[in-house]
Amino acid sequence: MTMCMSAGCFAALHHQAHAAACVELPSHGTVVVKAEEKDDWEFSLERIDDGSVAELFEVRFSASAKNESVPPTACVVHEMPQGDVRFRLTPAGTMVPPIPWQRNAGLFRTFANGLQPMQTWLAANDENRLTHACSDQSARLGVYGYERDVGGSTVNSEVEFFAGGMRKVSSYSATLRFDFRRIPYWEAVSSAGDWMASFPGQSSPPVPESAYDPLWDTWYAYHCDYDAAKVEREGDIAAELGLGTVVYDMGWDCHGNTNASFAFCGDWTPDPVDFPDMKGHVARMHKKGLRCLLWCGVPLLGRSSRACKRKLGFTLPERTRSSAQFHVLDPRFPEVRREAVDALLRGVAEWGADGWKIDFLQKMTDGDDDPVACEGLGGRDFRWVGDAAKCLQEEMSAEVRKVRPDAMFEYMLGYCGVLGQRSATHMRASDCPGDAVWNRNQTARLRMMCGNRAAVHSDPLLWGREAGAEDCGAHFISVMHAVLQLSVRLTELTTPQKMAAKHWIGFSKMHRGTLLRGAFRPHAPHHSYPLIEMESASERITSVFQRGLAVPLSGERPTYVLNGTEFAEVCVDAPAEGRAEVFDTLGANCGSVAVAKGLSRIAVPRAGYILHSSATHK
Repeated sequence: MTMCMSAGCFAALHHQAHAAACVELPSHGTVVVKAEEKDDWEFSLERIDDGSVAELFEVRFSASAKNESVPPTACVVHEMPQGDVRFRLTPAGTMVPPIPWQRNAGLFRTFANGLQPMQTWLAANDENRLTHACSDQSARLGVYGYERDVGGSTVNSEVEFFAGGMRKVSSYSATLRFDFRRIPYWEAVSSAGDWMASFPGQSSPPVPESAYDPLWDTWYAYHCDYDAAKVEREGDIAAELGLGTVVYDMGWDCHGNTNASFAFCGDWTPDPVDFPDMKGHVARMHKKGLRCLLWCGVPLLGRSSRACKRKLGFTLPERTRSSAQFHVLDPRFPEVRREAVDALLRGVAEWGADGWKIDFLQKMTDGDDDPVACEGLGGRDFRWVGDAAKCLQEEMSAEVRKVRPDAMFEYMLGYCGVLGQRSATHMRASDCPGDAVWNRNQTARLRMMCGNRAAVHSDPLLWGREAGAEDCGAHFISVMHAVLQLSVRLTELTTPQKMAAKHWIGFSKMHRGTLLRGAFRPHAPHHSYPLIEMESASERITSVFQRGLAVPLSGERPTYVLNGTEFAEVCVDAPAEGRAEVFDTLGANCGSVAVAKGLSRIAVPRAGYILHSSATHK
C-alpha cells in the first residue's frame, strides 16, 4: 500500500485498504486499522488501560501471521470532530493541519535515531485536545495528522506501520496512547514523553550536573579555522564570563583543512599542526576550570580521509542526496561500531576529554530500505539499519561511561527521541545562527519532550560584531529556559557585549533551579511562544516576547519579568499592589516603581527586566 498525495490517490488508497479491526474510545470515537489484504496477516486492536484516569486510553495494536513474511503496510487511524482544535504540535514543529490530499505535508517519520512518535492537537487557549503517542521507539513509523472536510471538519491522527523497510516477522505489537484530557498542552506532552520512557529499556541515566553549565562552541566563531592557541585565548575569556565547557566543533581533526569540509571526517585524530599535544592542551583548559567536548560526525567517512580506502566496503549504498564529500558508514557492521566506540574512548581515556558532541546520526537512516538487508548479511550482525543504529548509540554511551561515568554527550534535535535521551546528557537545538525566534521555538519544544531525561541546550548564540548590549541581551532572554551556548569570538567582544554576556550567564546560573528544572509553561506555540513561564517554590521567571501581552504576576512569590520584546516596556497583571525593581540588560538597577492591582504598563529597558514583589509576599 503506497501513501499517496493527490486527491485521487488518497481516495484510491482508502478504497483498496480495508478496516481490519476497530475499537471504541467512549465519547471519543473509534480507532481503526486500515491495511491491504496480504497472505494470512491478521490485525487486532484492544483497549488495555484500566479506566482509572478519565479521558486517557491505551490501545494495543497487534499483527500476526502463521508464517514469517513482510507484513503489509497498516495504518492505525483515529478521527475526531475539529471543534476548537486550531493547531498541531509535533517533535518536528508546529503547523495548522493540512487537508487530506496534502496528507504528506502533515507527515514526519520516526526511527531509532530520530524523533519520537507523538503529536498533539491543541486549542488556541493552550489546552490539549488530543496527545497521541506510540510505545515503539525503534521502528520506522510514519506519523500523520491532517484535516478532513467531508460532512464537517474533522482532524485525523494516523500511525503507519511496516512501511519503508520491514523485516520478515510472524508477530508484532505496539501500544498507542490517546490523551484527551483538557489540561495544558505542555502537561500532556510531558506526560506522553514520560510514558514512552517508561517502557523496558527506554529509561535514561541521571544527567550529570555539568550538563547544565553554559558553554562556548567553536563553530560559528571559527568554523574549522582554529587551533589550540586560539582556543586557549578564548578559554581565558570563557572562564571569566562564567562558562563551564568548551565544545571543539568540526575542525580539531581536519588535518590542515580549514574550509569547513566534511571530506576529512572519519579518522577522528587531532590535527598534528593545530593540536600537536591534545592531552596537554586539554589539561591546560582544565586548569582554567573548563571542560572539553570534542565533535564527532560518527557516521561520516570523508572521501579524503586516511580511513576512506580501508572502510569503503563498510558504507551504506549511495543515495542521490549523498554528499560528494563523504560516504555514510553502515552501523550493521560490528567493525564500524567498534571503531566508533574506540574513537570516543580514545578521546576520553588518552586525551582527557570530558565527552563528545555526537553529530549526523540521522544519516544512518538512509539505508533502512537497503535491498542487501533482504539478501544476506555479508558480515553484518544486524539485518536492519535502525536496529544497528540503536545498538551503536547504546554501545557508545555504555563504553565511554565505564571510563568516565560523568561523561557528557551532546545530541541534536533531529535525533532527540526517547532512545536518544537514553544516550545523551544534553539535547541541543538545531543550527539557527542569529535567529532568536527559532532558537526559542526549538528549545521550548525540546524542554517539553525531554523532561528531566536530558538537559536542553540552545543553539549557540551569535550576534553581529556591531551589536549593542541590548541586542546581545535579547538573544540571551530568548533562550533563558535552556542551557546557554555561545559561539561568538569572545576575545573580540566589545565592552558592552562582554558586560551583557557576563550578566546573563550569571543570571542563568543563579536561577538555574527555576529556569531549567522548575515548572515549565510555554504558551501559544502557534505564535512562537510569546510568553514562557518558569516557576519554582521560591520564585517565578517569565520571558515575554510580544508587546502588550499582559504577564501574570504571582501573589505568592517574587516574579521576574524578562523583556524580550523590541520595546522599552512590559505589561503586567498583578493580583495585589506592590513594587517592582527595574533593571537594564547589564543588571544595573534603574529604580523602583509602584505596581497597581490589575493591569498596568511599566517602563523597562529593552532586554531588561523587573523583579516584582506584591504586598502578599513582602
